[in-house]
Amino acid sequence: MKRDEWKALLERHPHWRVEEAGKGRFAVHNTRTGRCYEIDPAGDITPQEAEDVLEGRREPVMLHTITRIVGYYSSTANWNRSKLGELEDRRKGDYTLSSSDQTKRKNEQEVSV
Repeated sequence: MKRDEWKALLERHPHWRVEEAGKGRFAVHNTRTGRCYEIDPAGDITPQEAEDVLEGRREPVMLHTITRIVGYYSSTANWNRSKLGELEDRRKGDYTLSSSDQTKRKNEQEVSV
């Protein structure tokens, strides 16, 4: 579907306000729910999927996540399970070490003395 066709499709809904969001994307504000979503017509989303998300019939799928956990902005798409676990712990505010980590650190300290 072409970009102009996407825009026409989005603008036909009376409670959606469509604005240009840059880089070929649209920002769509649902005036009924107060939610705003950014849609990339060049992406892999179908018009029906977009409508379902905009109307709240399904949750949006996050396609690209970046974070600064490693000291610079980095995409989490290729992170291993351990790094994703660290990110989740930081989101929870859980900075405690597991018992196996504490034992390992204690053993390392004893060896270095």
